[in-house]
Amino acid sequence: MATARTGMRIKTKWLVPPVMIESKHRAALTDALDRTAIQINNDIVDSLSTGFPPASGPGEPPHVRTGHLRRSVGWERVRDLARAVGTGIKGAAGDAGYAMWLEFGTSAHTIPVGKKGFLAWRQDGTRKGGTLKKGDWVFTRKAIEQKGMAARPFLRPALRKNVNLLADTVKRIMAAMRLSSMRA
Repeated sequence: MATARTGMRIKTKWLVPPVMIESKHRAALTDALDRTAIQINNDIVDSLSTGFPPASGPGEPPHVRTGHLRRSVGWERVRDLARAVGTGIKGAAGDAGYAMWLEFGTSAHTIPVGKKGFLAWRQDGTRKGGTLKKGDWVFTRKAIEQKGMAARPFLRPALRKNVNLLADTVKRIMAAMRLSSMRA
């Protein structure tokens, strides 16, 4: 089974083809992309630091229950001048396959009964006044109607927070490139 990635790529559109960028400026751009990817990664991890309970509200980053989502966040060099930041990235500790549902939310949907005519799951906690305890099996022969869940974004806010950092750095490097080409 393939690993699902939830994340974003930091891409830039170049007025000058990347192959024409001098090595000293290319090194500066590479360093700037690395620093920005690291900063975005750190901001994502920091946003995933509020403990559970209570559950996070709509629009808030998810609160930490097990730490699996936080451990699955990472970044990598995709190409010379491109970086990827998100979950399921090479080098991160595993993949949180549910990250996309948290980031974008879910719509209302029905969970149908299985081929054998029932659904089964383990109870995740004790309900007030209930007889089921954590770990008990629950069975039903009816489909379950889910209301859906509002988004709990944690990737996009970190990117928005750092987009100006990257843009300013690239502008400075491009200005330095123009100055060095004028001197030549």
